[in-house]
Amino acid sequence: MRERQEAEKNRRSSTLLFSIFLPSTFKDGSPRPTRPDRSGFLFLRGRERLLRLILGGVLALVPFFLVPCLRAEMMGSPAPQGRTGFSGYSIEYDATDLKLDSANSRYGGTLQNHWVLFRTDYGLLKRADLFLLLGTADVQSALRSFSSGSGFAFGAGARVKLVQWGDLQLGTGFHVVQLFSRDSSATAPKLSFSRFGADLGGVLVGLPAFRPYAGFQLAETQGRFWGGQESARVTTRNWLGLIFGGEFRLPKGFWLGIEGKLINEYSAGVRLTFRP
Repeated sequence: MRERQEAEKNRRSSTLLFSIFLPSTFKDGSPRPTRPDRSGFLFLRGRERLLRLILGGVLALVPFFLVPCLRAEMMGSPAPQGRTGFSGYSIEYDATDLKLDSANSRYGGTLQNHWVLFRTDYGLLKRADLFLLLGTADVQSALRSFSSGSGFAFGAGARVKLVQWGDLQLGTGFHVVQLFSRDSSATAPKLSFSRFGADLGGVLVGLPAFRPYAGFQLAETQGRFWGGQESARVTTRNWLGLIFGGEFRLPKGFWLGIEGKLINEYSAGVRLTFRP
């Protein structure tokens, strides 16, 4: 009996506080709820709360990876925008350190490159997006004293929404990026460089100004030094990567995205997107 009285007392207190700070009706005259909204994070079911905590915890690690380097071709949200037609225009700046292997030991090691990519998203269906990438990139390899100017880079990819549970959307996608660059003073002055990736992840879409996401990616890099006295092929050492990030809503339809990657790369990326 005493516990029931205490519960009723707490309910009345919360209702009183709610009514102090908010009028009893909306502008159109309809009555305002007399009890606090219990749809927030603290009142979620255990499984949904756990998923949000995991994604939030992973996202909290992003600042620790902004300093070392930036990564190329950001995955972005794993799920499409849910609309047809042109759904977004982006520009991103990336730099990355890749650890590569080669049958020619003189060409293995770390490869650095810097990217500026423009991206256009098109909603083929509400559950499927296509995107195109176009820009420039340079390449530096300290082991082979290879340092190129800006080369031509382009790519394409797609995203598909698989399923949705409440505010959580699961999606998958793939992308391909190609780069051509050269350094006329190097022993092998030409470089062709390809990156292939497929990802699976989840994004929370219920928050009004922030969309955190996380996922896994299988990615491979293949490159070829050629055109001079010798040639060599290089490939990535590790395929599996963990990706996490988020998008912040800005005024006038703009979004700011940040993204990090672990395991096969320690990196991060920054993107500015306009969604009409």
